Amino acid sequence: QLKTYQETCIHALKDFFSALKDDTGHSRPPSVAWKAVSGSTKEYNTLDDARGYSVPFVCVQVPTGGGKTLLAAHTVDIAKEFVTPAKTGLVLWIVPTNQIYTQTYKAINTRDHPYRQVLDRASAGKTKIIQKEDKFSPSDVEENLVVLLMMMQSTTRQSKEFLRMYQSSGFSKFFPKEDRLDQHELLIEKYKLEYDRMFSQRQIKDSLGNVIRLLRPVIILDEGHRAKSDLQVRTLAGFNP
Repeated sequence: QLKTYQETCIHALKDFFSALKDDTGHSRPPSVAWKAVSGSTKEYNTLDDARGYSVPFVCVQVPTGGGKTLLAAHTVDIAKEFVTPAKTGLVLWIVPTNQIYTQTYKAINTRDHPYRQVLDRASAGKTKIIQKEDKFSPSDVEENLVVLLMMMQSTTRQSKEFLRMYQSSGFSKFFPKEDRLDQHELLIEKYKLEYDRMFSQRQIKDSLGNVIRLLRPVIILDEGHRAKSDLQVRTLAGFNP
């Protein structure tokens, strides 16, 4: 049962995402939507992805023990309702510590847990929980809401974990065949993907990092105040959320 302040948070998020569309159905800039629902005179902090497009970027602030993980699960549901075209796709769920990672993974991987029940509502019962080491396919993402749980240090550009994410690692099914370098070139430009150079042409690295950029995930950032450096923010934006 949601508490009153939690329902208030959810209503505010729904208002924000709803305001991203104007009356004629065209997308509005996130800054305009935020000002429309917040009533605040403060400047909205824009977040531009790897392609230079502004993406919705908001923080839900609740007291310690206020149910932020439950609100995060509801946020996925709201985003799938208002922003993305389908209930399937990728969610990148980032947590700051090993303890929170273990707790969150256990909760969202247990079908009768409230967090998982909310995610299943967002996916119409087709939720797939994975970790960074797990392989998944295009059909997994087309047919399920795939939630990729990841540690925050993996999203720090200078870390070994981040660099490994952009090494070729068997995700070739997400990209064109090797002899279609013309299609590789188009995707590299469209999604700003990492690549290897093949003489005068470029070939996409079949890495997890490139798959994330290609799928344009919803990103949940647990304890977002821990990822406030310019480098961390740019790295998250580089996933094309």
